[in-house]
Amino acid sequence: MKETINKMLDSLTHAYQPIVNIHTGKSIGFEALLRNFLESGFENIDAVFNYAYANDSLFTLDINLRKKAIQKIKNSDIFQNDTLLFYNLDNRTLTSKDYEFGKTIEFLDELNISPSNICFEVSEKHYLECSEYLINLLNNYKKQGFSISIDDFGVKFSGLEYVYNFEPDYVKIDRFFISDINKNHKKRLFVEHIISLCSKLGIKTIAEGIETLEELKECKEMGFNFAQGYFIEKPQIDLSSLKSVYEHINEIKSTRSQTDTDLILQNLKSIEPININESIINCLYRFKDASVNLLPVVDNKMRPIGVITEKDLKNYAYSPYGKDLLTNKTYNKPLSAVITKAPIVCATSKIEDIIESFVQTGSVNTKEIPPVLVVQNEKYIGCLDAATIINIVHKYNLVRVSNQNPLTKLPGNNPIKDYIQEVINKSNQAAFIYFDIDKFKVYNDTFGFRQGDRIILFLSDILQKTFSQKHYFVGHIGGDDFFVGCDLSKISFEEVFEKCIKAQDDFKYGSKVFYPKEIIDQGYIKAKDRDGIVKNFGFVSVSFAILHIAKQSGNPDEEKISKLLALLKKQAKSLSAFSIATLLEPNINLFDFYEFKKSHDFSIKQAK
Repeated sequence: MKETINKMLDSLTHAYQPIVNIHTGKSIGFEALLRNFLESGFENIDAVFNYAYANDSLFTLDINLRKKAIQKIKNSDIFQNDTLLFYNLDNRTLTSKDYEFGKTIEFLDELNISPSNICFEVSEKHYLECSEYLINLLNNYKKQGFSISIDDFGVKFSGLEYVYNFEPDYVKIDRFFISDINKNHKKRLFVEHIISLCSKLGIKTIAEGIETLEELKECKEMGFNFAQGYFIEKPQIDLSSLKSVYEHINEIKSTRSQTDTDLILQNLKSIEPININESIINCLYRFKDASVNLLPVVDNKMRPIGVITEKDLKNYAYSPYGKDLLTNKTYNKPLSAVITKAPIVCATSKIEDIIESFVQTGSVNTKEIPPVLVVQNEKYIGCLDAATIINIVHKYNLVRVSNQNPLTKLPGNNPIKDYIQEVINKSNQAAFIYFDIDKFKVYNDTFGFRQGDRIILFLSDILQKTFSQKHYFVGHIGGDDFFVGCDLSKISFEEVFEKCIKAQDDFKYGSKVFYPKEIIDQGYIKAKDRDGIVKNFGFVSVSFAILHIAKQSGNPDEEKISKLLALLKKQAKSLSAFSIATLLEPNINLFDFYEFKKSHDFSIKQAK
């Protein structure tokens, strides 16, 4: 059998696929994927390991493939001090009859590579019963400095069990969920909850199998930490083809606010971390400083692992081991025994995401809530505790209030501009809608500005109720002008149009309560027009203009969109109805290829 294994090892090799920071495109590591299995006489990768398992040689094969994969990348130019090698561990290896402890550490010492450069991927492919033996075995890997990742998360039933028992450093969300996630609300809902759970447990998430720009943008927006897939790079046998930074990822504009990042960095607490390899005794010395009530824990690469709080250490000291800890200077219990997992976020995260990670950690006492650890380029740079986050929220709310309309409390012009640019950056399909009250000046001049404000608030309420779903943004441009936007990758144009008609009808019939009964009976208002001529005017109504941004619209900026919306709004008001157009560079053309079962006429508009 040994001779057969050696022949297999001669022909088998590995291709490597990068795993990158989803915001910067920097390669944090590479997954080793087995290749040349056909040349070895096997139909697929599974057949290779099934053969070895059937012949009680799975560990022997795996440990040699492991060494081969590590040697190959170690000898390449792409390998750096902080590079991670993601190695797929066949779960059956851990219970294989030929399993031997300590073999990986042996050859890592020979190659002068730290265990912190290796991440073992545990898959759901072959179910592992979460016995005490296996949990201790994987915990031992982690104590030695190896990282653990759950691969293909979500395709089988054991994923959550693995996350609970193995406490992985990474979770890779399976391609099944990532495929067309920008078009599938159900997938997005599932993945959002997985990301939220992982964030609270201090687990980093990897979007697996990204193949399109739209999928990447969606995953970026949802809060994934890292990304992998053909859109970034296909697996490469020739390592010279791999890059340390993938610029096409770095160049994708982020939708995350610079204001958020500035607030995070300005309020960051720079607490010096303690290394995972330090002893509990050394940790105890750090807590002699009265100003220290928690310590972030990092690995040799400054990657955060969790925190140790003063309370955790006291609980440990008063445990049955406490006497040994306090009296025996040679006592060397590892720090992992007292580490608490903490949420880990990137410095470019949204304030809302950080707040969610903080408030949903399960304690009503802010003193017991672990801090949020902040990273930049995967390295620990500081943390945010309860007091700091409360301060950030206060400053954040002040910024929001300063950008709100004082009457309706809706986002004003600056947030509207930011939203338009954000949607353009992350999606090539959007609808931007301008709502305007017709005959508002006549009403305001006749009944006074207080009644005019009530009419404006009435339209504000209608728009917020009609466009209440997460996919919509409602803003107040000023006066009687409102803005609604939505990403059409998540909702159909037909639905948007129907909602606009509903809002228009609701306002038309509901606004009559703001008129005296005698005026309603009369059917009109006598008032002066802009030229001072007395005329009969009908009741207030709403007109709207929709500008559709399609895949063929190029890359318009916010200023151009605002100008086009103003043109369409002017036309809609002249009709007291609506106008709809799609942007097809370099013209704005009739949006006439939709058929609606409505008795409304579409306005035709064509202009440079």
